Amino acid sequence: MFESCIKDDWTLAQCAKSDLQTPLHVAAEFGQLWFARELIEKYQSEINCQCNYAKYSPLMYACQNGHKEVIEYLLETGKCNLDLKSFSDRDALKILVDAGFAELADLLLKKLIWNSLKI
Repeated sequence: MFESCIKDDWTLAQCAKSDLQTPLHVAAEFGQLWFARELIEKYQSEINCQCNYAKYSPLMYACQNGHKEVIEYLLETGKCNLDLKSFSDRDALKILVDAGFAELADLLLKKLIWNSLKI
């Protein structure tokens, strides 16, 4: 399914599905690290795009489903806005906690602390 989404035209990486998710949202939701990496590095997909009625970012989808490798990669890009809020006023950390992923919540919390220490 994901392989058929990659074309030569970079705009594909920005296009929305009928439920207003970008391909990067879908890759993050289903834990497809290789596809997320391809979309970001080759097609410059917008990491902080909040699509659909829930206003979830790709990071939020990865958090909701506990996809550690995708979460780590998105954080490593240094481009994730960790302050984004969903329609229900939840950020990525709250989504992880609500989903019961304590280990991943700790990872994200460390990133938040590290970001706050940067000058």
